[in-house]
Amino acid sequence: MIRSVATEYGRSQSLVQPFMIRAPVGPPRSGAGWPAEAIRAAGPADRPTYLRTFSASFGVPEAFGASILAPALFEVPWATCYLAELDGRPVATGLGIFVGHHIGVYNIATVPSHRRRGLGQAMTERVVADGAARGAQAAFLQPTPPALRLYESLGFVVAETWTLLHG
Repeated sequence: MIRSVATEYGRSQSLVQPFMIRAPVGPPRSGAGWPAEAIRAAGPADRPTYLRTFSASFGVPEAFGASILAPALFEVPWATCYLAELDGRPVATGLGIFVGHHIGVYNIATVPSHRRRGLGQAMTERVVADGAARGAQAAFLQPTPPALRLYESLGFVVAETWTLLHG
């Protein structure tokens, strides 16, 4: 029934999306070898750089990033945007959203030239560690299929699987 209604509204395709949790958050699972100073909180002035890096990492237009990452997101107390920089070049993004006793881990993405070097792991651990420092007892995220194993290695487990209906 749901699929037939979704199809009427132009949502005839589906995507299965795991929802993962890590509880308790605990200490970082392993050192990724990235210096702590390579990852920093990004403020309002960093938004253009964040959007360019987000876009390049996910392979989406910058306008898409701008539509979901409002300027206020870089200033609110319940969210922290992160940038990783190497040799002065932005190479990865991350976003932590603090909700109650949980930290949501979003936008973990690395530019293609720097993938498979542990930066996604380091970024995830930074977001989780900062959440734990604020009192988070659990972390949650929704990985892309290629990142599922990474998050499992960091102690995340699939709690649910969601089906997203789209056009």
